[in-house]
Amino acid sequence: MTAADRPTVAHVVTPYLFAMGSWVYGQLVHLRRYRPIVLTDATENLDVFPFDPVYAYEGVSAARKVILCLSKWRVSGGREPYFEHVLSRQRARLMHVHFGNAGVDMLETKRATGLPMVTAFYGADVSQIPRDPIWRFKYKELFENGELFLAEGNAMRQALLDLGCPFDKVIVQRLGVDVDALPFVARRPDATGTVKVLIAATFREKKGIPDALRAVERVRHRFPKLQVTLIGDTLGKPGDDDEKRRVLEILGRLQGTVTWETFIPYPLFRRALLEHHVFLSPSVTAQDGDSEGGAPV
Repeated sequence: MTAADRPTVAHVVTPYLFAMGSWVYGQLVHLRRYRPIVLTDATENLDVFPFDPVYAYEGVSAARKVILCLSKWRVSGGREPYFEHVLSRQRARLMHVHFGNAGVDMLETKRATGLPMVTAFYGADVSQIPRDPIWRFKYKELFENGELFLAEGNAMRQALLDLGCPFDKVIVQRLGVDVDALPFVARRPDATGTVKVLIAATFREKKGIPDALRAVERVRHRFPKLQVTLIGDTLGKPGDDDEKRRVLEILGRLQGTVTWETFIPYPLFRRALLEHHVFLSPSVTAQDGDSEGGAPV
């Protein structure tokens, strides 16, 4: 079956694609039965996550935005008519929206096109955002109008049910791993007995990095051959800078054991996975309710 013969699914994710979005990228490039396209407000990291076609509203000229608005008798807001145009021209059969709050934003486009919509939830969009009563109301409308909702694991599925998502509309879809890109390697200490541990995450409370570093601090004198690499930094969200200060405070006590690198390109991160013996990935439920999606702690 050629690409032209496959039904088209429009993946909606903004921006396309954020630096930590490899798990979204995997869902695009490994599709076989369907032809994926991307709708987005803005693009970034296209050198790391190359994909075609990507339809970005930021790339639309000012003149065309005016025409799009006038076509719907509105003075602003050309994004929705632009997406409608792309969906029609590309003969999309389905919208796959990434993140629950984005699903709410796409309801107008869904109503205009009549297309079925699948919305995937990933973490804060189910644990943190709906703490706001306004968002709980918006999610109620989303659950009523969306056809299907995807959860990373059973804990998130239950959280969606608790928010009012109908039982028959939510299913678990695991995030896949490209095993060919991460071949199995037997992990054994080298002749010196060195054990290399990798920690990689955004500096955000739910990631639990301070807990991981405190654990390293407790055992490093018993295991002097322990070497830890920390890859990560802030992304500018509220609370990130406070978390970074906590991380740096502990790092100051771990000189000689922990090496810190800021964000690195995804191909280099995959190489780092193969160069370490253990991947340490803690998590916590943050004070604002933010938590991991598939297996929260």
